[in-house]
Amino acid sequence: MPDLPPEVAYQNAIDGLTEKYDKLKKLTAALKNRRDELREKLAAGKQGLVALEEQLNAAIDTNNDEEALKLLTKKEAHEAHLQELEGDTALAEQDVEEAKSSLKEIKDNVEKLKTERERAQVQLAQLEMRDQLDG
Repeated sequence: MPDLPPEVAYQNAIDGLTEKYDKLKKLTAALKNRRDELREKLAAGKQGLVALEEQLNAAIDTNNDEEALKLLTKKEAHEAHLQELEGDTALAEQDVEEAKSSLKEIKDNVEKLKTERERAQVQLAQLEMRDQLDG
């Protein structure tokens, strides 16, 4: 592959990173949406648990043992589901943070490449000027 002029090589690298950034940005948005859905389900689940606990306490207070047993079983299943949701939500939070970190890293690399490209252009212009003055 022939050597590319530095400005073309830099632009190709910048374009490649920009394309990766755009794709990762879309994926990050999807991860955020998933995280938000899980947060909502978790909040609703916690409210449902509070309601179940109130019903269970009412059944216990009225000595309705049969209803209390049903509600206790339901409460335990609900708590297990909430634990699973909490784990999923924590993973989703972690995924979003990692994606955001990657986005920042790519953006920083693009800026670094732009700075390097500008520096290389200045150095090239200086060399051309010296050649003209020496020639």
